[in-house]
Order: sequence, then structure tokens, then C-alpha cells
Amino acid sequence: MNISISRFALVSLLILSPALASAASGSKPDTYSSVDSNTRTYSRGSSEDWKGSANPSDFNFSALGGIGVIDDYHAGFSLIGAVAKKILDRGFVPDINNQVFIEGEIGPVFVAGNTAWFYSVHGRWDFTLNPDWTFYALGGVGGSAQGSGLGSHTVFFPRIGAGAMMSINEQVALRFELSHELIVVGGVFRL
Repeated sequence: MNISISRFALVSLLILSPALASAASGSKPDTYSSVDSNTRTYSRGSSEDWKGSANPSDFNFSALGGIGVIDDYHAGFSLIGAVAKKILDRGFVPDINNQVFIEGEIGPVFVAGNTAWFYSVHGRWDFTLNPDWTFYALGGVGGSAQGSGLGSHTVFFPRIGAGAMMSINEQVALRFELSHELIVVGGVFRL
């Protein structure tokens, strides 16, 4: 028992040591800064959470995989591709760092030897905590098209969801998304 507690303490210390060192030195996380309205850069500096400049990317491309749900009761493995275009650099709340994207998602959902196609067009409202974390909400229209093995029909429905992105650098992030139709994780490539 003492050995497992010691291992746990050692692993915890190793995991927390960068955070403890940065807290002790008083350093702040990376922030986005703006030189002027046409030039945006990623730099180190201090900034209050939710208040920094927007990520400079105007386009996002995502590759996601996970669980997809078709017709409320068929679940299967999904592979989803997404393309997003920024339409508002500063979103609807002027006091915080928020951007609005229009996004489309499409991909197959493999269910019991059959394939259905999931699709969605929605608005994505990003809220950037700091350069490392962005949380988002989405809302729009989604649907699926199924072959004869799943009832041979097409459906449309309103779509809402939420997610988070953890930045690896300015161009690449990990993405997690949760909605009624999808639970997916993958990568985001920002241009």
C-alpha cells in the first residue's frame, strides 16, 4: 500500500511541477496579442482570462472520430470532417474574447454492417479562455441519410452541442464535441 501511495505522489508531483513552477515564478500563460487591426501575432505575455485577442486563423479544418447516433437508437463508429469559416472576429459579447464561425460537418456513421451519412451546417460560437483553451457552443441544422439496411430515408433536425479545443500551438488543437448525435474527438488545423 505504501509503495502505491508513493508512486501516486511521485507521478502527481511530476505532472504538477510545471504548473507549480510557473505559479511560483509568477509567469502568465501564452496570449494572443495584436499589433494593429491587420496584423495578429501569437506571443508570450500577460492577459486576463477571456480577455485576450482572437486567434488569428480565419479557417478551421477538423478530422473527428467517435460515436455517432442515427435515428435516436442506432449508434456506431463515426468519421467526421469539418470545415469552418470565421464570420465575426469579435462575437456578440464585446467584453470577452469570442468569435463566430459558420461550420459544416459531414461523414459516415458505421452501424451494424451498414453506413449512414451524417451532415450538419451550424454556427459555432467560440469563447477563448486563454491561448490554450477554447470552449464553444454550436447550433444549426443536422441530419442523416440512411441506406436500405437502416430504413432508406433522410432526416433533418435542429442541432445543438458544445465542445472544447486544447491548443497544441497556434495552428493545431485537439477538439472534443458533444451533441445528441455525436460524441467525437480529433484534431483541428487552423489556417
